[in-house]
Amino acid sequence: MLGGVSRQSISNTVIILEVTNDLSYAIPVMMATLVARFIGGVFTKSLYQSYVDMLGIAFISSADLKPLRSLLASEIMTPHPVCVAEVESVQSLLRTLSTTSSHGFPVVRKPDNVFQGLVTRAQLLVLLKYRCFQESALISSEDSSSTSSDSVNSTDLERYSSGSVLSWKTFRQYYSNPPLLEDIKLKPSDLEKQLDLRPYMNSSALVVHHSTHARRVHRLFRAMGLRHLSVIDSNYAVVGIITRSNLTSKHVDSLKKAGYAPEETLGFSEEPDEAEK
Repeated sequence: MLGGVSRQSISNTVIILEVTNDLSYAIPVMMATLVARFIGGVFTKSLYQSYVDMLGIAFISSADLKPLRSLLASEIMTPHPVCVAEVESVQSLLRTLSTTSSHGFPVVRKPDNVFQGLVTRAQLLVLLKYRCFQESALISSEDSSSTSSDSVNSTDLERYSSGSVLSWKTFRQYYSNPPLLEDIKLKPSDLEKQLDLRPYMNSSALVVHHSTHARRVHRLFRAMGLRHLSVIDSNYAVVGIITRSNLTSKHVDSLKKAGYAPEETLGFSEEPDEAEK
């Protein structure tokens, strides 16, 4: 029963052998567990796979790699993602959080949408809850366009060193249970204030070019445990975003049915992955 429901073969065999303390049952238990796993895989999903589907979690497996053989990042990404500026108004952030269910937002430099970093939905909710905004932006639009994202002026350094930036320990408290947008109470005067996202965004977030092979993106997600991956063009402008849902076989099948994903190869080849050998 455990072998057919959970698809665990080796662990079930070891547990039964330790309970019975009789190695003579090793081969019969192994055969029974393997047969139960095979029959269960023919008719139903495993207990853990059913639980993952019930929670709506996009689980990426090695089986999702084969449909990505002839696809590029630009073909599986979600185009025109919702982006936020380095310094954003509170009103704009509230509108963004209330109109979209995205959990990751690329931070861009206006007006050319050049990628600067990545901020999560939970981070934005915590920042709004703790009212980490000010009357006016620290750097004007002209200064931000002429200054690299890695450097800050003396005003920034004084503000950061004064302790006004929210500590990472506060974000850690809300890691698994971020505040709800409905519970954040703001005054009407707060809507016009500005929130500087540069101290909080992940400026070293991974990005890929839109011509990157989809199998390479798949390997990045599995190896690095990514949840969001921004897609940029040759000018480093954000053109799309890839999440785990974009890499599932279900999403790729829907693209092929819609006629967006070619069945044939794209004129170049790549060494087969370990999962395909």
